[in-house]
Amino acid sequence: MIGRVVVLGSVVMAVGCTPARIATLEPPPEAERSEVLVYRGSAFNAGGMTAIFGADRNDYLKLGTDTYAELQLVPKTYEFFVRTNEADRPYRLTIELKQNDRRCLEAFPNPKNLMKVPLFFVGYWLGNTFLLKEVDCPNSEVLASYVQVAPEYE
Repeated sequence: MIGRVVVLGSVVMAVGCTPARIATLEPPPEAERSEVLVYRGSAFNAGGMTAIFGADRNDYLKLGTDTYAELQLVPKTYEFFVRTNEADRPYRLTIELKQNDRRCLEAFPNPKNLMKVPLFFVGYWLGNTFLLKEVDCPNSEVLASYVQVAPEYE
């Protein structure tokens, strides 16, 4: 019986995974530039999982623990999201970027993850593994303890 559950769970995961397809960003003109800094600290909860950050249905980068990235974007309204490769629901956050804006976002594990543990593979489909919130921008001393991840530009 346990063997069947493991096999079924493996099949569900293989079919349900949503791998990251990292999109390249078009560099905005200097005069029309806004910046988004996104970071992810370390936490036991979801510590072994990669957070995929993107906007408007495009994956832009993968964030491991203690990583950050700075993205140069054209000013407009974006629907930012964070998710994993495990077929969880993306957590979405809509933000309007204005010209010369600098906005900072923190990706962090959903505290409800621990309740999903007994559900094994199916638990991923029941919610968001990571959440996203706008925060005050960290200073350079704080960022010095993080590893920078570079987005890909055309």
